[in-house]
Amino acid sequence: MQWIIRQETSADFRTVEELTREAFWGCMDNPTCDGEPLIVHRLRQSPDFVPELDLVAEIDGKIVAHILYSKGKILSSDGRETEVLGFGPLSVLPSWQKHGIGGDLLRYSLQKAADLGFRAVLIYGHPDYYPRFGFQPAHNFGITTPDGSSFDALMAFELFPGALDGISGSFHESSAYEITPEEASEFDRSFPPKQPASLLPITALTDRLPEDVGEAILKKNLPCVNSLCRFSVREMLEWEGMDEEKLAAINHVLEKLGRPKKLPAPPLSFQKKTVTVRKAHREDLPTLSLLATMLWEHHTAEELIMEFSNLITRKDAQFFLLYEGEEAAGFAQCQLRHDYVEGTTSTPVGYLEGIFVKENFRHHGHAAKLLAACEMWAAERGCLEFASDCEWENTESNSFHLATGFAEVNRIICFVKRLPTSQTKNINKTL
Repeated sequence: MQWIIRQETSADFRTVEELTREAFWGCMDNPTCDGEPLIVHRLRQSPDFVPELDLVAEIDGKIVAHILYSKGKILSSDGRETEVLGFGPLSVLPSWQKHGIGGDLLRYSLQKAADLGFRAVLIYGHPDYYPRFGFQPAHNFGITTPDGSSFDALMAFELFPGALDGISGSFHESSAYEITPEEASEFDRSFPPKQPASLLPITALTDRLPEDVGEAILKKNLPCVNSLCRFSVREMLEWEGMDEEKLAAINHVLEKLGRPKKLPAPPLSFQKKTVTVRKAHREDLPTLSLLATMLWEHHTAEELIMEFSNLITRKDAQFFLLYEGEEAAGFAQCQLRHDYVEGTTSTPVGYLEGIFVKENFRHHGHAAKLLAACEMWAAERGCLEFASDCEWENTESNSFHLATGFAEVNRIICFVKRLPTSQTKNINKTL
């Protein structure tokens, strides 16, 4: 199973709003949803909207997930404002949840946000889920809600190390998130009628627990089992009468009910290694050719070393290598083309001959960095246009090209046929 990530278009708007409604229907402690489709609708019209970060995941032409971002700010006590991002809702169709699609979409969008030069991302979200991707409670940075409240569901993510150093205050998200229940209900009436979800009452959990454990939960006046999603393990352990042994009993019952267990946030593991892109030199040929065999599998490393050795010193060709830490994670090859390139009006044209990133390094924006290096190289040589191509059936490559600013200019199908031997001989005699 493979999905592609691309920017949302206006043709996707209603589909995405319907997807959002399905994804959030009865997922928390509301039997319908909390207006998430209306939020998506309003954010697109807001001046805070960031269109480059309005993304969908698609499988076989069907949109299965969506994320969008908007600008917010941190207001310090001295009146200083720091621009940050917020995102959400992050929506995945229920039938496609637990496949890693939402995580891929989140990682891809965070890297793209970093590439666009943004500082940090702050969200109100599920405190058991987002720490897996490096989010921390915002109070770790001295950041609170506008009224000064602090809880673990308000989380922050630095898009580069130290991005929030010396920055504290209250987080203010886009006003597009400020909707009333009446507005949400009115917008929901624009969709086909849908039966409210049946929520599991909190007593379905507490009645199966030892009395003292159940009492510790009932004191919080939670309406249903889903309400536990609003609290982190750290916060639950601070409840009156709660301890790790009782939390283990709660998890035992949650598992029997088919609900996710409450687990502590993982240690911060999203420590980015330094990513560098540099020009390849002759001494890099073994590394370069080995990476290239993963892209062009019908060639051997020896064949590619011979081919690349003739190109690597030419002024009209260039190879770039991308390293994450000490590991070579990808490469790109570009050249100048002086012959006609489909869809272009100038010459020479920079051309992307090949680009590859190892599978375990994908969805972190590395291919975009390699492409940017190629484009800069071509621009420095006077090119006004940059072009590329991909195989018809390579949906992943097509998605990458569209997401990085290319526009499709043509599609062709190439044909070939073998001539009969006798016909070839007759032609030779005539000649």
